[in-house]
Amino acid sequence: MPERPSTTARDRVAGRLARAMLIKPHRLSLATPIVTFSFDDFPASAWRLGGPILARHGARGTFYLSGELLNRADPTGAFATEADVHGLLEAGHELGCHTFSHPDLLRQPAAAIEAELDRNGRLIAALFGGYRPSSFAYPYGRASLRAKQLISERFVTLRGVRTGLNQGPVDLAMLRANELCAKTTPVERARALLEANAKAGGWLIFFTHDIADEPSEHGCRPADLAAVVEAAAGSGARLLTMAEAAEALGLGAEASARPMLDPEDRALLQRAAGLAATGMAALSIAASLAVFD
Repeated sequence: MPERPSTTARDRVAGRLARAMLIKPHRLSLATPIVTFSFDDFPASAWRLGGPILARHGARGTFYLSGELLNRADPTGAFATEADVHGLLEAGHELGCHTFSHPDLLRQPAAAIEAELDRNGRLIAALFGGYRPSSFAYPYGRASLRAKQLISERFVTLRGVRTGLNQGPVDLAMLRANELCAKTTPVERARALLEANAKAGGWLIFFTHDIADEPSEHGCRPADLAAVVEAAAGSGARLLTMAEAAEALGLGAEASARPMLDPEDRALLQRAAGLAATGMAALSIAASLAVFD
């Protein structure tokens, strides 16, 4: 898997600001809860081992591809081949966009972001019959506010890594998701999330990377994935891909509503403005807050 970049104090503030601004606000109200299983970076094992696990319960997944990783390998294992992608599309799974080279979108200028999306889009269209992804996942789960704004104009849903359920007011430009791995979301934690989702009538998104008996730090064991998929199927939820969920919610590529500020983050951002190390930083955060008042 690509190595996670370091995080500075400036990165933390920028990331918090991007998460706080609801670029594509939507009020989620479901009669039947939804669960989605997704796979980042698209290791070959995600499809070859994860695909059959999903199929046993009639489910399909969303596989986020960074084109530069196609047909390659790193110390954690092989990434998907073109044949893998053709196989999953033929089986009705979804291919999502994860940029081309998996950069840190907290630090990319607008032109570089546009180039990343264009390059990945061209590769996917050329290799896979004109396929055009409607779903996006942020590399490393983070982005600047500008990156979030730019990318949200191209995709129906955008997924981050902030944990929790998607319910009530949500941001379609940075949906919450929960990593399936022994360290962050073991099976018992995943089952608790499924129970909470069933009660709340929300949209619960899981993501992971490789599937192996001895997975990478951000991967998942086959037995654990099977246990969570089985629990999801038994929870009364609809098991849908990101695109299928968007369709069920009646979402399209229409222009987003006026941005809003996540209530959970308003107080934190106000505190950050007061504690900012420089006057310019404080003015920048305060100005961002003012846009949403």
